[in-house]
Amino acid sequence: MLAVIGLATVATGLHSAAASGVRAPHSPRDEEPTPIGTVVPHSAGEIRGSRWSVGLETQDRNYTVWDSYKAYVGPLGAKRGRLQAGWARCDPDGNGTFNWPWLDEAVRGAAAVGVQPWIELSYGNAAYAGGGGDGPGAGVPTSAAALDGWRRWVTAVAARFHDVTNEWEVWNEPQLGPDDYQPYAKLAAVTCQALYEGTPSSAPRPRIFYGTLSGGYASAGIPFINATLPLLAGYLAAETPALTLADCVSAVTYHGYGGGAGPESNHAKTHGAPGTSPANLCTPYLAPCSAVEALDATLKRHVPSAVVIQGEAGAPAEWMHGGAMEPYNWTEAKQLKWDLRAMLGDAHAPVVNFSSVFTMVDICYHAEGSNIGVYGLLKAPCTGTHPDENKTVAYARPAYRGVQTVTALWDDSVVAVPEAQFHFECTRPTQPANQCRWQNASAPVVGRHCDYANSTRVGHQDSGLADASACQQACCALEGCTCWTWSPRPAYNQGCWMFNSSVPTLPMPNLTTGWVERNGTSPPPPAPFVPTGYAFRNTTAASAGVTHVVVVDATTMLEDDRLTQCNVTVTLPSTLLPAEATAPAAGAPTAHARAPRTSPPPAVRVIVGNGTVFQAEGVAGSTRPVFPPEASGTIAFSVDLFDGPTLIARGDALPPIAYSGDTD
Repeated sequence: MLAVIGLATVATGLHSAAASGVRAPHSPRDEEPTPIGTVVPHSAGEIRGSRWSVGLETQDRNYTVWDSYKAYVGPLGAKRGRLQAGWARCDPDGNGTFNWPWLDEAVRGAAAVGVQPWIELSYGNAAYAGGGGDGPGAGVPTSAAALDGWRRWVTAVAARFHDVTNEWEVWNEPQLGPDDYQPYAKLAAVTCQALYEGTPSSAPRPRIFYGTLSGGYASAGIPFINATLPLLAGYLAAETPALTLADCVSAVTYHGYGGGAGPESNHAKTHGAPGTSPANLCTPYLAPCSAVEALDATLKRHVPSAVVIQGEAGAPAEWMHGGAMEPYNWTEAKQLKWDLRAMLGDAHAPVVNFSSVFTMVDICYHAEGSNIGVYGLLKAPCTGTHPDENKTVAYARPAYRGVQTVTALWDDSVVAVPEAQFHFECTRPTQPANQCRWQNASAPVVGRHCDYANSTRVGHQDSGLADASACQQACCALEGCTCWTWSPRPAYNQGCWMFNSSVPTLPMPNLTTGWVERNGTSPPPPAPFVPTGYAFRNTTAASAGVTHVVVVDATTMLEDDRLTQCNVTVTLPSTLLPAEATAPAAGAPTAHARAPRTSPPPAVRVIVGNGTVFQAEGVAGSTRPVFPPEASGTIAFSVDLFDGPTLIARGDALPPIAYSGDTD
């Protein structure tokens, strides 16, 4: 049985849907069509340029080791890598005798495989009184002696690596409160002065990334920028008049995790609505604007030449205790979808200069009850005691392959077409209600819990419930409660947890997992449905017009995929059509080093998560092609929409794909 769930007409990346009676886009598939090929990953050295970066962080505190994962860095395809230089590890005794080998290996090793390092300058150094703290949110150096030691170290770092990079970041996630404004502005002034002092005049001028704003950028970031940049300008005028704000602030970096609202929330139009204060928050962007656009607009009032960079965003690959992304039942499949949705949302936002995925490998700084290091595209065991944990790579997670697909398909020749309009007609087969079933047991058992992958809510009922029996009885007395678990361990949120409330899913770790079966005949409550589309064009393609279309069900909570069948049409107002593209001149470098090996089909469907390629399908009952020959024509196709992204693209606008039958 099919249930109509939505008819939506949306601007690219905007989310809205209204119920309407529409026909089924196509009949349910009896089986998946046969793939016709696979996207070929491209190493960083094979890609001319792109907006993608990957995190190579925490070597400064010995939580990761370059030698363990270096073989994976180039093949990922990201063109930049974010490294932390580590003042304390470079200058452990506070005497200016610097320890370089570990940093040399990482910085020059990344550059050797085509990945340009951008170097974050942090954290504090306990060898100096007032030398600042160690880790995200730590206080910055404040004493005269510490700032002098910091200056010497930054000067030495710039002198040592100016031949590899000119991109530097000032600290990581400073506190954003008013008491932190002056210390950070002072640190930024000292850092800028030292970078110019250490960079030879013959080398490229430093590009300095300011702010490094944490997840609070959407609220506290704008006041922080407005307060600290005038302070920085004052320090420069008093101490080094030859340096201006434009010399010392090339960009502001923010960390766009998105939290429970989904990765798309960074670009949701939530700021500066008409009638709110300040009235010009979004200018020159249309109001309302996104938090990132508001940040960029604020920055440009101080430094018109500066840009905004997404410097750190990703998702855990398993449940974790602690950190901004804690209250969700994370899995490797959900990490994959979250990372790709965040990347493609950034790719579609012209305001983002480049975007960095957090992070390359698991970070071995988890302790009992606080395993916040499982964001890696690569799994590391992290067994043992710091600093001697097992930091080797166990395997590449699915997200590694997904990021490879994005870096291969979205190089710097592919640009967003934000004016495109999407229209979705979608249906979804009805599904029976959820009920909880237990592994090897006919009733709930102490120490067992549901696998909440198919659930969206779980409530914590700890008031007056002393044991598992009371937890079960309370659950049975609550309407709609079909699932419960009891956690006796204080480190893991002691108490009774039930599938009954609006609280986000928070399963218990270290308990034997059961499963959720579909059971019963009544339909479940309507599931969120947020059809979302992004349009792009390849500027080196032979003709103008949209060449890449991404569609996804951008639900705020990543759940198991639910088959949703859609007809999608994409139109571009004639007044906003891109200029005719021109083919590269003979001998000009192409975006990728490899040449296509076969004649591509006119339209393909790519599962971005694993790079599998299928023939794209036109709208059922129509004979018109997916991509019309004229740039102003309507793109139309049928697709199964999931909460992981799918790409529909013109075959001749993509880099090489290994099609079935290729032999080399």
